[in-house]
Amino acid sequence: VTAMSRDFAASMDINGVLFPNKLIKDYFTSSDVVHISNEVSFDPDCPKQPTLNRGIFCSDPKYMDLLKDVNVKIIELTGNHLNDYGWEPFSYTLGIYESLGIPYFGGGRTITEATRAVTLQDHGNSIAFVGCNPIGPSIDWVDGLNDGRPGSAPCSSPSSAACAAAAT
Repeated sequence: VTAMSRDFAASMDINGVLFPNKLIKDYFTSSDVVHISNEVSFDPDCPKQPTLNRGIFCSDPKYMDLLKDVNVKIIELTGNHLNDYGWEPFSYTLGIYESLGIPYFGGGRTITEATRAVTLQDHGNSIAFVGCNPIGPSIDWVDGLNDGRPGSAPCSSPSSAACAAAAT
């Protein structure tokens, strides 16, 4: 789980985006599948960290270089800070993952996309990923304000329940 914001972001701004890899890269590069739950959206207008309002988060898009450097294979989008700066940064974030060919689950532009199972193949094994956000807030959920916004999959959605049952 990561939220590349607050003091963590400030340390990357001072020491370089790949600075955290000094401690974690060997662990990740020796893993078969790197699954990261990225709890916040990338935003080109993200204010420098740490911000005065420490309960609202975003990440500078350059921080994606850290995830690429640890060879992330799949991104989980079940966090509750994905729409802190509005739905536009979240949609922008989905575009980054798509342009890099990194699959994501547990969130998306529609409830169908957010609740779909994503399958990866590794060493002859199929691994299915599904996820949902059980706590909200509703502004973070797909269409959580009945306004069509992208977001995380709410666990109470019928699609989420069917998706979870299909994965078992």
